[in-house]
Amino acid sequence: MAEGKIVSPPKIGSLIPWLLFIIISGSVVLSITSLRVGQQNETTYGQVYKDFAGSWGGEINIIPADFYFENQDSEKEYVLPRSIFINSNIRLDKKREGLITFNSFIVDMENEYILKNTSGFQNNLFIKFNWPENSNIIYDYLVFIANQLLEKEYNIDDPFILLSEFGQNQEIKIKTRFTTNGIDIFRYKLDVYDRYVMQSFKAIFNIIRLV
Repeated sequence: MAEGKIVSPPKIGSLIPWLLFIIISGSVVLSITSLRVGQQNETTYGQVYKDFAGSWGGEINIIPADFYFENQDSEKEYVLPRSIFINSNIRLDKKREGLITFNSFIVDMENEYILKNTSGFQNNLFIKFNWPENSNIIYDYLVFIANQLLEKEYNIDDPFILLSEFGQNQEIKIKTRFTTNGIDIFRYKLDVYDRYVMQSFKAIFNIIRLV
């Protein structure tokens, strides 16, 4: 059964069974409630939790990609998004490790960024993928420029040139897609833009319960 949730600042998300969506401290957060919240430091459970999170993935913090130009001295001039739209398909499940059951999820993540070049640069726009905090695996990573799949070879662990030319005052849509695993918490961090006024932000969580 799938459920769709849209979160747009400054509105607070609504409570649904065993899920909580909130916007707090510069983040959009999905919390899978658990009777064991706060017990990660207990000796027995804490070690099992650490081992499971180390293999499957822990509390996931998504960090937006970086876009920037470089000058001749390799100093970065960042291009900040005018708007961000995130669309997530989140499959909720239970994973058992010994006698302990974990609230697990697999998330298919799509990030859409609208960029406008208001800098003094126009050659070689870079993109840097920021690996989600506490994620152990990323798969099916794709990049789209104006809805066209970027087919060049790249390593997501390294910045690479997204556009060889991005003209001044030009506007373009960039999408990134990937899949990752986690438990208990799914958070999209926006505090990287805490000193920047963004025109638009919208998040959709499509929830699929497998249990």
